[in-house]
Amino acid sequence: MRVPTKAVTAMAVAVLLAGAAPEARAQAARAADTLHLEVGSPRVNGGVYRPHAGRVVKLRVAGGRTDTTAVWTNRLVIGDSSGRAVHRWHTAGWGRQPGGARGSYDLWSTFDARTLALLGWHLKTEKGFEVRLGADGRAVRGTRRTPADTTPVPIDTTLPRAGFAAGAADLIPYAVGLREGVVMTLPLWSPPGAGVKTEVWRVTRRTPVEFAGRRVPSWEMEHYRPEDGRLLGRIWFIDEPPYVARWDLFHEDGATDRMISEPVRE
Repeated sequence: MRVPTKAVTAMAVAVLLAGAAPEARAQAARAADTLHLEVGSPRVNGGVYRPHAGRVVKLRVAGGRTDTTAVWTNRLVIGDSSGRAVHRWHTAGWGRQPGGARGSYDLWSTFDARTLALLGWHLKTEKGFEVRLGADGRAVRGTRRTPADTTPVPIDTTLPRAGFAAGAADLIPYAVGLREGVVMTLPLWSPPGAGVKTEVWRVTRRTPVEFAGRRVPSWEMEHYRPEDGRLLGRIWFIDEPPYVARWDLFHEDGATDRMISEPVRE
């Protein structure tokens, strides 16, 4: 049986990357059949997502301890904005600040239903911090207000390039479609900042993962910095809401932020 050239390349890269040092991982990714995604890419199909709700528990694993540092719920509603199909997400939860204080927040995010381009972003915390943003490609406009502000402060920023919302980066790979060996680059923007960074995401294997008391099939992916190959995180995608079972983020000090998802029945 003949194996297509692209399939051979993908399998070779997957084997090489599995045990590679950071430098080798970065070089191999550049040589792979990589999908270089941009905001608005026709490869992204947000239509794979159905309305649903999910609860996430964030754990900090460090120094032999595991502590709960945040809990939140994400809810997706599909709607319409002036004839444009959109995804409206409401995230509500609490998190611990570096000093240990606990604070709650609400975040409302609006995305184009197909391309998953971020259109609107509204964050409000119980401490009185509030940001409202509208995004159109590279143009970002809105207001910011802190507890010390008597009036909202205008925001008018032009990004160096359009970026997917970094806090919702996990939406993109599943909307592109996952298969063994696939590699993709994502431009990521963290509102309300003005910078855009690039990350490389790659499928490492098809493997079972623990989810809501069951073992279910998943696509395991890793994501890392392209310039030096440093591993930033590992994530497990599943074929049912909320579509991500677990996401580990790795810090340079050796700590891990582990986010565990479960469905919310409504």
